[in-house]
Amino acid sequence: MNMHADDPISTLVPLDAVTGDTCPTIAFDPENRWLATDSLLWDLSPTASVVPQPFWLPGVTLTFDPGARYVVTVTQAEPGEEPARVTLRFVPLETGALIEQACLLAGRNPSREEWRRFFRGEPYRAICPHFPTPGTQ
Repeated sequence: MNMHADDPISTLVPLDAVTGDTCPTIAFDPENRWLATDSLLWDLSPTASVVPQPFWLPGVTLTFDPGARYVVTVTQAEPGEEPARVTLRFVPLETGALIEQACLLAGRNPSREEWRRFFRGEPYRAICPHFPTPGTQ
């Protein structure tokens, strides 16, 4: 997709034409800020980088909620796995909610090494106020 075209959507190329793979799901939120493809989420807002970097999603994208606050994903159990189950997740799209969810799941602040890996060039800061900052304990 050419994000600089007058109509970026018209420049979409089917994934199988590029890589030979198929992309079972593609969805835009109602405001066209977010693009979800399979298990990747792309921020298409004008303030995003020129070459948007994807965010990994748990499972495969189903849809966005009408207010574009969440993307809904589904994960199915592996064939033969017992019990056979389907997991639906509502992944928040608001930065504060994402950080809060990450802090709850991790149970800690990111290490300085993790920060350097995922936030290159950004000075370290503790993002989980309820957990100690690494190196200050």
